[in-house]
Amino acid sequence: MDSSASVTRFPSTVRVASVASERVNAQVIEREVYTWANLVTAIRVLGAFALFAIGWQTGLLRWSLYALLVYWIGDLLDGYLARKLRQETLLGAQFDILSDRISVIIFYITYIAHRPGKTLAALLFLFEFAVLDTYLSNQFMRWPVLSPNYFYQVDHDTWKWLWSKPAKAFNCGLVTLLLIGLPWQWPALAVTLVLIGIRLKYTHRMLLLTSGLPAPPPVPGR
Repeated sequence: MDSSASVTRFPSTVRVASVASERVNAQVIEREVYTWANLVTAIRVLGAFALFAIGWQTGLLRWSLYALLVYWIGDLLDGYLARKLRQETLLGAQFDILSDRISVIIFYITYIAHRPGKTLAALLFLFEFAVLDTYLSNQFMRWPVLSPNYFYQVDHDTWKWLWSKPAKAFNCGLVTLLLIGLPWQWPALAVTLVLIGIRLKYTHRMLLLTSGLPAPPPVPGR
């Protein structure tokens, strides 16, 4: 076989490899994006947005409460489908975390407009949930786990206090129910301060856990 023949065939080999690579990339994207769990997440966000919009238009708080209910039910359902259908992905986990924050932030802004006497507790909770908890919830991506639900594989104590089922229920659900169900804000405020303390403690612990990880590559041009 002469060298010219091999050179002639080389471009076609490259094209075949390129096509195969594109197919693999398309399959990866499809596996990450096109899942039933992601569809439910998208529906719950859009449904909650629609109800929030109706609430703003009508000036009635009950529509925001309906939106909150849609968010809670959808949050349970998309997680269940992801596990049941084995569709847990990094994109799905991030999409879920972001959707939770958007829904909760809009609800609390709406709630403050209707119940200004509970502003302090609501704003402190938003700081805890939208800032501290968001930072912690996204740290799972620094380890080979699919979501914060599996962080016990990295550090069981952190998972137990932040992402076990009781911890998650204690986080968002309890404060919101206390604010809605009671005429005073101090019970929700007390729970929120406890939650902030827990998250500050585990922010410090997370920094210790990540201190031994390899540093990220430098940004080009810096």
